[in-house]
Amino acid sequence: MRRLGYDRFGGPDLLSWREAPVPMPGRGEVLVRTRAASINATDEKILSGSARIMAVGRSRPYGFGLDIAGTVEALGPGSHSVAIGDRVVGMTRDGDAFADASIARSRSLVPMPDSLGFVEAVTLAMSGGTAVGLVDALHVRAGERVLVSGGSGAIGDPTIQLLVRAGCTVAATGSAASADLLRSLGAEPHDYRALDLGVLGGRFDVVVDVSGHLPVDDAAILLAEGGRIATLVPSGPALVSQASGLVRRDRPRVRNMIVVATAERIGRAVSLAASGELRPRPGAVHPLGDVVDVLSRRATGADRTIGKIVFTADDSAPLS
Repeated sequence: MRRLGYDRFGGPDLLSWREAPVPMPGRGEVLVRTRAASINATDEKILSGSARIMAVGRSRPYGFGLDIAGTVEALGPGSHSVAIGDRVVGMTRDGDAFADASIARSRSLVPMPDSLGFVEAVTLAMSGGTAVGLVDALHVRAGERVLVSGGSGAIGDPTIQLLVRAGCTVAATGSAASADLLRSLGAEPHDYRALDLGVLGGRFDVVVDVSGHLPVDDAAILLAEGGRIATLVPSGPALVSQASGLVRRDRPRVRNMIVVATAERIGRAVSLAASGELRPRPGAVHPLGDVVDVLSRRATGADRTIGKIVFTADDSAPLS
């Protein structure tokens, strides 16, 4: 079968499609035939080496891609929560969704409702699960004013939808090209390149940065008195601000958050999508075999797709 792999960390030019044996699922594992996979920022960070710790324990050639949606092809011992032929979405065991088939732990998979296709479902894996966990951790209350930095991204999109659903008044930063999208999600759009701190200062009860592009000092200006800052992408300034807040009462509290897209959280995102309360929104859809070209164009800035990029595969050919 085909499997996308690389032998050392670096850029997309190191990725290549290779022939590999069909993997056999172990205890509590299943083999999933890939029907859709998607790109996460985490996948690109693992490839570059900046998040190489996530590749510890994996053998070379490394695979690529955490998110998978597909059908169960084979079961390992003790995998009783799914059956052969089930449509599932979740995370691969070895980060190798860009393959004809991949191993996943059965506990990491969520059954797909009939109302969702593979393309829609795969956008809800890491991104949807992270958004659910993030909004849980923020403990927002109806009526609170929230600014989402990076609102048009793969995590920002569902985060905005969940905050609006919780009764918050939401504003979001993004590029000028994403303004209409942000409005459609229920957020007031602001161009991150021209954020007017003088006008927006003191407006928000919560500022949440899912992109890592909002300086903490700017976020502090945006906060109302007693407001709080949360970031999914901790930086040096964020950590310094958090430490300062421990000894200076005039500093806002900064929460550096690590949110795991568990199967339970992915399942909640899938359920909300099935009921129409969360809209999966792929930004672009390509054939699975085009992933290296798309990643290369992203690396040079030639591809500026807004939102989640999804890749599809058919299962007409037998695995071999």
